[in-house]
Amino acid sequence: MNFLFFLSISSLELPKNFKKTCSVFECLSYFINVTTLTKKILLRVMAEYTSDANEKYTLLYLMSRAGGNEFQNLRQQDPSVLELLNRFPSCALPLERLLENTLPLQPRYYSVCNSPQFSQYPRFAFNIITYETPSNYTKEGLCTNWLNNLYGKDLQR
Repeated sequence: MNFLFFLSISSLELPKNFKKTCSVFECLSYFINVTTLTKKILLRVMAEYTSDANEKYTLLYLMSRAGGNEFQNLRQQDPSVLELLNRFPSCALPLERLLENTLPLQPRYYSVCNSPQFSQYPRFAFNIITYETPSNYTKEGLCTNWLNNLYGKDLQR
């Protein structure tokens, strides 16, 4: 059974392309960047909603000066918001707090070229980005993999 939840956001500062009413799926898919840790403050906000004392301590330590090296190590791992929530399972971060503490998804610009000598349809050129983080997570480029899936072929080979 699929449930479609809608949220109405009035007090948040939203990107210009953000609709005032959208589904949670649309919000997380098209308007905010949940693929990377974009703001250090997100860890402090997560600590506010973490019930496990050890997890809360770890989050607050990462925010502190003493935890600066550990924060840099975490940053190098390039964790997504989902990976952070999995790493700190007692965190029950409300959606509104998540939206307030993540950056809007930035537009991706691509050049389109076409020559009627070769095809009547425009062609797109892009590189598919896939990389390993130091913690052995496989990451994919956000838009290039979306374009690849839209096209329906694995263009890496």
